[in-house]
Amino acid sequence: MKYAFTCLFLLSACDIPVPDSGCAKVTKEGNVIHVEYCDGGVAGSAGNPPVAGSGGAGVGGSSSAGTAGHDHTAGMSGGGVSGAGVGGSAGMGGMSSAGMGGAAGAHMHGGQPVVLPFPAPRAGRTDFVLVSAGNRVPQRDAGEIGAARTRCYASFFSFDDPIVYPGMPGLAHAHMFWGADKVDSNGVVAGAGGTCRGGAVNLSGYWAPALLDASGKALVPYVLDVYYKQSNYDLSPNSMSFVPPPKGLKILGGVMTGTKANPQSTRIMSWSCEGPDTSNGNGSSSGIPSGCTTPAMHVHFPYCWDGVNLDSPDHRTHVVYPSGGKCPSSNSVLIPAISFHVYYRNVGAGAHLSCDANATEGGYCGHGDEILNWDPTIMQSLVKNCVNAGLSCGSDLTGDGRSMDSFGGN
Repeated sequence: MKYAFTCLFLLSACDIPVPDSGCAKVTKEGNVIHVEYCDGGVAGSAGNPPVAGSGGAGVGGSSSAGTAGHDHTAGMSGGGVSGAGVGGSAGMGGMSSAGMGGAAGAHMHGGQPVVLPFPAPRAGRTDFVLVSAGNRVPQRDAGEIGAARTRCYASFFSFDDPIVYPGMPGLAHAHMFWGADKVDSNGVVAGAGGTCRGGAVNLSGYWAPALLDASGKALVPYVLDVYYKQSNYDLSPNSMSFVPPPKGLKILGGVMTGTKANPQSTRIMSWSCEGPDTSNGNGSSSGIPSGCTTPAMHVHFPYCWDGVNLDSPDHRTHVVYPSGGKCPSSNSVLIPAISFHVYYRNVGAGAHLSCDANATEGGYCGHGDEILNWDPTIMQSLVKNCVNAGLSCGSDLTGDGRSMDSFGGN
């Protein structure tokens, strides 16, 4: 059964409990957000003036059957039916809701409850941090697959997703961000610094669902490695030419609907158990390995681009995965195959992602998002002198005699 919920966009969109780990369709029309829920959703609406709504078996404390919701402070007047949330006050659209009260309460923005506050943010560099590579040059590795990569540290956590919920702050499940240190629901913010090697050389926004411990606290990853390669495995290497991905290109990798009963292909998203400095491109399991204190999540992004659009209505049609060893004719332009490799330390039992279907299924919804924003001359060099040349530039070489300087890590 489906329900419709419409509200005025006068408060933060985090005031709408959207189960985006399950089924919900969110659209924005002017200053009005429309949310259509599937099973267990909320029925109601808010107009101008607000229109009466009715409580449903909602998620996020919006009805008597709700669970952990957002701690609202003041809502709009309306004729909605009150729910029996815990410790909350007036919610959006006249619906009395709002879940776990108190400053330390769990917040739920469409995923698993998160205990706030988030870990402190970390600022990036606003200058270019490039040094001479000296006698170090790109090397031809055993696989002869051209590749460049960069290493980034986590910057901040938030409930924004500028690709899936653009212009709707606070609507997503909890995310951790790397790269640009200022990203809001509209994208990378002017004046941002970079937390990847090279500083402002790479102001791409990279993000993924937050990893939470058993109590719901967000865990800071040790490091993120981002690869730009000839091929992840889908296409034959050394038989194609890649173009530099343009500034502003938005790409999604993996899906947030993966579950233990219906896992994603491990060729797209997987986990492995290994030390924090070891790279493993494919991983071995669909969920977090049991008993592993140093898990790593691997997400492989599509790289068959339509050559025109920076985004598409479904955020996927403009960049797709190869099929049958080739790209479709509609997406015949190749950009480097990008992959995330997120490494953690000291992870205890019960860890799970903010988008998991429940807290007992750890990691099955793993996915990644990115808005690419490299300095064009550096990306051009990486593609020409590393990827298309069939050479490995390691984690810092730009292929033009320079190196993206490192950082201290977490």
